[in-house]
Amino acid sequence: MGYNFTDNLIADLGPNYIYNKEGLASPVVSSKPGPMHVYGGRVSVTRRLYKPLFLQAETEALNYPYSDDREET
Repeated sequence: MGYNFTDNLIADLGPNYIYNKEGLASPVVSSKPGPMHVYGGRVSVTRRLYKPLFLQAETEALNYPYSDDREET
């Protein structure tokens, strides 16, 4: 979903969803067996500079389940 503030400035936001089947992530990111569901959202802003040239900034937030099993040294 997006909104044109001006002819040269556009902002948009949207959902993200990633499905990861067991064993396909490297390194292993979750200690729970089975598939992993990662979800969140993103926001971006695009500014057109000159006809085909533009700048874009984007950020996203995800609920990425990461466990670190290494020993502290």
